[in-house]
Amino acid sequence: MPEPKEIVHALGRLADEVLPDLYSDPAHYDLLTQMTAPADLPFYRSLLDEHPGAVLELGSGTGRVLLELARAGAEVVGVELSAAMLEWASQRASTENLGVTLALADLRSFDLERTFELVLMPFNVLNHMLDDASLAAAFSTIARHMTPTTRLVIDTFQPSLAFLGDTPEKRRQLLRYLDPHLQKEVVLFEENHYEPATQLNRIVWRYTVDGTENARVDELTMRLFFPRELDAWLERSGFEIVQKLGDYDARPFDSSSPKQLMICRLAR
Repeated sequence: MPEPKEIVHALGRLADEVLPDLYSDPAHYDLLTQMTAPADLPFYRSLLDEHPGAVLELGSGTGRVLLELARAGAEVVGVELSAAMLEWASQRASTENLGVTLALADLRSFDLERTFELVLMPFNVLNHMLDDASLAAAFSTIARHMTPTTRLVIDTFQPSLAFLGDTPEKRRQLLRYLDPHLQKEVVLFEENHYEPATQLNRIVWRYTVDGTENARVDELTMRLFFPRELDAWLERSGFEIVQKLGDYDARPFDSSSPKQLMICRLAR
């Protein structure tokens, strides 16, 4: 197995905006992901059989998906905007002696000067494209890294109108766990502050640590994509939707689906 490759820095224009604190703390993010990430890894591994070749993961974070595909023998390149997350993924790859390539870059402007057989946007990465200009730039950049046989796979949730209409700002307990770094009990509460005019949801996570409320507060904003809106964006951006699935078991998408799993190719 080859040694992990060097992190490639500053491909394209890096974002000017400040990243949420959550993405600057990979140990904390990795811990939360272990408890909140969906059971999506078998789905991504199955794609390797159908589409063998190099894989590009966008928003690769601490390497949860990227490293699993590398373990399966795939050539994997990860693009990530957080230098701290990228370094964490690099250290994990080194520990397992996995040969991966990691690039510090903005999803809206990177250029790897090559194409891939699979391009993945797992676990709501698309929801970080908060405005139309960012979304259009990201889709244009992605298309340059695809061929007619490439498949673009996007994983985002289907917004719940019932939840959005039922006081989403109400504080709800999300998790209770023992933090292995602090060796203290943590209770995590979530609030959602949704703006219908922009379809932006400001998520606030408040942590009670050993009984101390608001010992830590994390905020991040995500854009919600309604089903026909997302379909239209992809078609207008030069993609053809091959399949739209409702969950990782490959069930067809319908009104009750928790997920929008889009498998796309370049329009012919």
